[in-house]
Amino acid sequence: MPESLNLETMNNHGAAELVAAIVETRQNSPSCLTCSFQAEDMIVLHLSRNSAPGIPVLFLEAGYHFTETYAFRDQ
Repeated sequence: MPESLNLETMNNHGAAELVAAIVETRQNSPSCLTCSFQAEDMIVLHLSRNSAPGIPVLFLEAGYHFTETYAFRDQ
């Protein structure tokens, strides 16, 4: 993965590679992932946790979650 992440290099790589590159460039900085567990969030969460299993995940409380969403969050 090129060191410079710009639109041109992003278009030539898959999502997993991009997330891994971003996580790698931030490994010496405090990082976290914010997530409300919507469908698109789950993809980024999955890719991020594959690249950085210990990354903290901050739950965004929107007040409109299903009971199952809270159960998943707590799990």
